[in-house]
Amino acid sequence: MEFEEPGEEIRIRIIAGDQVVDAILFGNGTAQTFATMLPMMADLWTPIHYAQAFDLPQRIPDRDTRTREYEQGAIGYWYEGPSIALLYGADEEQTAVPIVKIGKMTSNVSVFETYRDAVRVELAEPETDESHQY
Repeated sequence: MEFEEPGEEIRIRIIAGDQVVDAILFGNGTAQTFATMLPMMADLWTPIHYAQAFDLPQRIPDRDTRTREYEQGAIGYWYEGPSIALLYGADEEQTAVPIVKIGKMTSNVSVFETYRDAVRVELAEPETDESHQY
């Protein structure tokens, strides 16, 4: 089941060591607020065996619907942290805590099975067609 929110998506990338994970943020208010905090460096921590998380410097206002449903690759916001969860595993029926679905990773998420260091999260450069540049 997909939980994509309506609105304009924002392309981001999560850099974990020498690996780059492409992702999108949905058009909900929580995701849009998170995007304004980028770029950022953050230390990962392991809240549960199917996710890595990192703390935010400030809480995002609690205005979007929370859920415990997720799919592999989901990016969720945990208000109480305040933290962002990168849900790389799909072996549970629901998350341990309610989250706001703010995005999804669109490339290989397996790096988070073993990577435990800091990540850089940044806006992705827009794709350009250099043949049309003057």
